[in-house]
Amino acid sequence: LVPADGESTQWKTKDGRDLRWTYSSRSQCKMCHTPWSGDALGFLEEQLRAPHRSNDSFRELIARRVLHFPADQQPKPNERFVGFASISDPIASVNQRSRSYLHSNCAHCHQFGGNGAAAFDVRWDRTTAEMKVLEATPMKGNCGLVDAKIIAPGEPGRSVLFSRMAKSGSGRMPHVGAETVDVEGVRLIADWISSMPRDESLRNMYAALLEPVQKGNVEQRVEAVKKLMESVPGAILVARAISENAVHDSIREKLLATMNQSVPETRDFVEHLLPESMRLQKLGSMVDRAKILAIEGNSERGAVSFKQGFGQCNQCHKIADQGKAIGPALDTIGKKYTSRESLLTQIIKPSETIDPEYRASVFLTSDGETIVGRIVERNEKTIQLSIQDGTLRRIDVASVESEKPSEVSLMPENLVATMSAEQLADLLAYLSQLK
Repeated sequence: LVPADGESTQWKTKDGRDLRWTYSSRSQCKMCHTPWSGDALGFLEEQLRAPHRSNDSFRELIARRVLHFPADQQPKPNERFVGFASISDPIASVNQRSRSYLHSNCAHCHQFGGNGAAAFDVRWDRTTAEMKVLEATPMKGNCGLVDAKIIAPGEPGRSVLFSRMAKSGSGRMPHVGAETVDVEGVRLIADWISSMPRDESLRNMYAALLEPVQKGNVEQRVEAVKKLMESVPGAILVARAISENAVHDSIREKLLATMNQSVPETRDFVEHLLPESMRLQKLGSMVDRAKILAIEGNSERGAVSFKQGFGQCNQCHKIADQGKAIGPALDTIGKKYTSRESLLTQIIKPSETIDPEYRASVFLTSDGETIVGRIVERNEKTIQLSIQDGTLRRIDVASVESEKPSEVSLMPENLVATMSAEQLADLLAYLSQLK
């Protein structure tokens, strides 16, 4: 043993660098080795065991009879087990890698009864709420940060937990055991904090989804996914969690079924993550008109499809108070196109027949700009155009070098490519009865 006050020595690394190694004093050792954290601070099952790999230290120790378990204390089954992830594990989520890193490097002090002066708990099996770090006021200084929090979701630059790891000198963490900044670790924690939603409601639902699997609460996670899938920002968070493998396989199937029942606006963000059997059979660029016309369609479902933005119809057309008035209103479109076939053609091939009132014009200006839009007002000095994005633009007549009618409708083709045959048939049924 080294003396009670500890000892330092110099080492030469393989690549020729000088490295100072410090053997901690007895009092420093007791900062981490406490009765609450476990005096030995030995390996945990979560550190040794990796069921997804062909072999691991846990199975090796069992095979060598170093580890054995009483009949009533058998290891958890693989389908319910989640282990720690390496900082560079390519298949683990940023949440799993960060929580593993914090447990391994910080939790011996930062837990209930530990020697950490700040009262938060970063043990692996704690929920986000139980950690007591989000939006929490730091009690031991702010490291020079403005409006500092222990963790400010989405903002590493306001997060004391991050800044103490990222700095040298006074106030850095950890106090003992390391004297240089762990660049990889700092990058990981920055990514983790940056991934946290700033909106509190979204953050709470996302935290419920990412709870340690040991907590169970499957129905709570399903409910969190339902709520997240009600908005596009929430759907993006769900897609991130699934794609980063942040959700355990034991609950993945239930969550996928919940995602599949979402409205189209948000479902589009997760469809690529659903199994093939759940995905819509989309029309693509080649629409079989005969197949669509052979489907009867449901006008009530079609009305919902229009409202929800299928085919982006409501981005340019209005029906009653729904949609935008860039193109012609569709309140009586079924009277104008009396056959389903002619209406379908207008939907999938909008440039075949263009209403003169809504035909766009192409302008080339003296400064070389090409502008395409529908003329809504013209006088001797200016021309006002309705542009494809719905905005109005005024150009000077004197600046126009050429003007010609557009051969292409402002309504793009292939807008139905992301719809299924049944969805298009429903939309067609709805529009046909608008008279």
